[in-house]
Amino acid sequence: MSRHVATVEIARPIEEVFAFISDPQNRLKYDAGLLEVRQTSEAGMEVGMQIVEVRRVGGRVVELPTEVVQYERNHRVGFRSLPGDPSNASGTYTMEAVPAGTRLTLDFTTQPRGFYKLIAPLIALSLNRSIPEGLENMKAVLEEAE
Repeated sequence: MSRHVATVEIARPIEEVFAFISDPQNRLKYDAGLLEVRQTSEAGMEVGMQIVEVRRVGGRVVELPTEVVQYERNHRVGFRSLPGDPSNASGTYTMEAVPAGTRLTLDFTTQPRGFYKLIAPLIALSLNRSIPEGLENMKAVLEEAE
């Protein structure tokens, strides 16, 4: 198992940060490793909404199905991978209002299966870099939107 926690402060109101996170298509604006994202359920952003992320992992293009499992407006969005996702991942975005705007924390865990279990150390190294980088990219996108 691999756990990664990163935090960033964004000079935008919590409502704006939450709205940005609540639109899966916005991930393409800050997640450099994401090739495509598709919503596969009828539900909007709420518990039960499902998306598929398309990424390059270990030299392969893979589809990673994910479901929203927690949704607390302007505070928290939790997600987990669905069967078929070899990363066996879960995570939570937590937002907190601070004087300068919003403190955003991503707590992300993977427990790879199958082939991905063999390359778990490489995945962990990649996540140690990409998670803080993604949050910094999100901060830049949101703060430039002024």
